[in-house]
Amino acid sequence: MTTTSAIPQRPWQVLDRRSGWQYPLGSLGFVTAQGLGLVAGTLLSRAVHGSGAASDVEAHPWPGLAVTLGVQALVSVALYVLMVRLLARRPVHELSRDGAAAEFGRGMALGAGMIAVVAAVLALTGSLRITGASLNTGIVIGLMMGVGAGFAEEILFRGVLLRLLDQHFGSWPALTVTAALFGGMHLLNPGATMWGAIAIMIEAGVMLGAAYLYTRRLWLPIGIHLAWNAVLGGVIGGTVSGTEIGGPAGLFTSRLSGPDWLDGGTIGLEGSIVTVVVGLALGAWFLRGAARRGHLTPAHLPWRSSPSRS
Repeated sequence: MTTTSAIPQRPWQVLDRRSGWQYPLGSLGFVTAQGLGLVAGTLLSRAVHGSGAASDVEAHPWPGLAVTLGVQALVSVALYVLMVRLLARRPVHELSRDGAAAEFGRGMALGAGMIAVVAAVLALTGSLRITGASLNTGIVIGLMMGVGAGFAEEILFRGVLLRLLDQHFGSWPALTVTAALFGGMHLLNPGATMWGAIAIMIEAGVMLGAAYLYTRRLWLPIGIHLAWNAVLGGVIGGTVSGTEIGGPAGLFTSRLSGPDWLDGGTIGLEGSIVTVVVGLALGAWFLRGAARRGHLTPAHLPWRSSPSRS
């Protein structure tokens, strides 16, 4: 006679233990605290550097902006860990240190490699030209823009929204909704266009969400996002999601001169059809790997019994 024992849950399958209003309030507090941190940093930068320019990024406020974005990243991690431990009452597996360096490094390599491939293709077509190079503070500004966005946006969109929607509705609905929200958020950027938002939704929203589902941790998508922004703005000297760095823009000075569908127009390289294709291919690879690992949750309705995730 044999007995069957319950199959132990993997770490990412441990659901949050929410208590009524506490978790939505904690999520709102997370977003609000991030916003207040950026406002405080902006006011600090303007107090130091003046307020003559349209924005801090355009004013090239070194080192104020870099410090602000670095603090934003630290605050994002600290707030998320506190929220999960106090409200969800579970270990923070998605930000645990075991294997973090390897996943983060792999993400950095993928993000940098993806932008390098796109830049190389556009250079071969004549749509991207490097017109100069210099060591300047724009390199560090680009890096810190990557740090700030990589941690803050990945924790919010993948750590909070995608993870919770996945628990309640399944992986595919969660990925679709968060990718759309991520692309729509970029409509607020200075050089934003509707096509640019759709492109970012596909190449980044889907791909970064798929990277989270592939590992069920945040280090890989954080690394990709950080390197993507850092290389695009701090090395190539390009527009990052429609936002100009200002001043000495990166290690290289580059110029885009092709049609908008190829060079991205005012949104920059992220609006290029080449970036969309490369990002979508990488996202599909992650999703294939996530399916093989059993990391995808079947679509379901939250008020019905959840399907097994073994």
